[in-house]
Amino acid sequence: FRVLYKGKNNEVLTTSETLNTKQSAWKNIRALFLNCSNISEPVEVKDDTGKTPVMYLLDVQTGEKEPFH
Repeated sequence: FRVLYKGKNNEVLTTSETLNTKQSAWKNIRALFLNCSNISEPVEVKDDTGKTPVMYLLDVQTGEKEPFH
């Protein structure tokens, strides 16, 4: 697994190291937002690991995620 961080203009800002599990990818996303920003609102995360992409809202503070359309 690899996590891509994109800007508002869809430009790739950075990529993670190779991660062994999807759970590690979620931890990586949460850690980046906890350490690098003052986020109080959920962030949008796109999971491209399945046949069709799934969008999630991730609560950075709690680690809870829920699908959205």
